[in-house]
Amino acid sequence: VVYGDSNVLARFSPIEDTFPAKLAELLSAGLSRDVEVINSGVVGFGPDQSLLKMAGEMDQLAPDLIVFHIFADNDFGDLLRNRLFELDETGELVETSHPRRPDPHFTGESPFWSSLLLVRAVRKVLDPYWNATALQYQYDVYRSGGEQVASHFADVFDTDLALYPDSPSALTKRALMDGTLKRVEQLAAQRGIDIVAVIQPSAFDLTTNLSPNFETFSEVESYSPRNLTRFANASAEAAGLRVV
Repeated sequence: VVYGDSNVLARFSPIEDTFPAKLAELLSAGLSRDVEVINSGVVGFGPDQSLLKMAGEMDQLAPDLIVFHIFADNDFGDLLRNRLFELDETGELVETSHPRRPDPHFTGESPFWSSLLLVRAVRKVLDPYWNATALQYQYDVYRSGGEQVASHFADVFDTDLALYPDSPSALTKRALMDGTLKRVEQLAAQRGIDIVAVIQPSAFDLTTNLSPNFETFSEVESYSPRNLTRFANASAEAAGLRVV
């Protein structure tokens, strides 16, 4: 079973071209027997939501292997803004008491400012650090113990972690990722299920086809195009996961 976001679900790709379908094809050929790979990706999901989905269906599916996808672009921020989990006084991951409601995009109640189209428009017209204010606001909500304030479809690149990895918000995101992946590993281990983490880098760190990009960010001394993947890899390895 493959858990992850839109990169896994790939709703606009033919099914045979999706990652899980290709994985099934390659595994079946390599093992000389049929291997079923279930695509359990959901558009907009972060590792916290994938964790809850995995916990809710792994006993029914009883897979031999779980592939847990991490998108080193906005997945760190998902952990903070979704408000499903937080860190207690000892630094341990705990579920929040906030009610879990359908995303406003599903109910038609989503305000214009939280729409994915607006997020994309803002990226084009603002300066290279277009999401700094949004990220600070999300962090302030987390610190105050507030509920989720934005649609999980309105993801933004984790600029704070990529550019300023030692900032308070970046350190909080890294700790949340540590706790989340530790919980993922524990759930799989309790059931004797093998698990591997697949870390996908961001296009912002890889190409100039998007703006801003790694060339723009290079003006900041503490930036590295490897920051997000490096921290995701560190969290996965600390949790005892094998990593691709």
